[in-house]
Amino acid sequence: MLETMRAHRLPAEILMGIIDAYGRGLDAGTLTNATAIDAYASATQGAVFSLAAQILGNAGAGASPLLRATGQAYGRVQLLRALPALMGLGRDPFGDGDVDAIVRSLLQQARSELAQARQLATAAPATMLYAILPVALLEPYLAALEELGPHVADERADISALTRAWRLLKASALGRV
Repeated sequence: MLETMRAHRLPAEILMGIIDAYGRGLDAGTLTNATAIDAYASATQGAVFSLAAQILGNAGAGASPLLRATGQAYGRVQLLRALPALMGLGRDPFGDGDVDAIVRSLLQQARSELAQARQLATAAPATMLYAILPVALLEPYLAALEELGPHVADERADISALTRAWRLLKASALGRV
């Protein structure tokens, strides 16, 4: 990790911020409003996509809206996928909020951000695709989450390893997420 940080001049603050954000996400009641959820998604998945873009030489101003949309979409999906583990530990990140309503809202927001990311990706440099390639997994993850219905907080949504590999290969070969 240190070698990669040095080679690509990655700011240690961003990496520490990712760790801190995931740590805060473990605390109960930390994601009780839209602003907190946006900040969490930006500080976790958004930061990872930004670092990947920087490593690939795509850190220009034009990349910001695409990286924001991908970070928000992926961050929400990963939060929902982690929800059963958090709830199992007694750490409901939404506090006293209506979990079912929050889950529905997060799914809708993730789909909206994914649509925006896909639109922005069409005008992005081809090398940007590799920074945001995991976005190709969002559609099947969203379908798995939606299939769980009211059990999103009880059962982890997952997709097969073959589906993950196929979606990544297909996105890479077609040049679109």
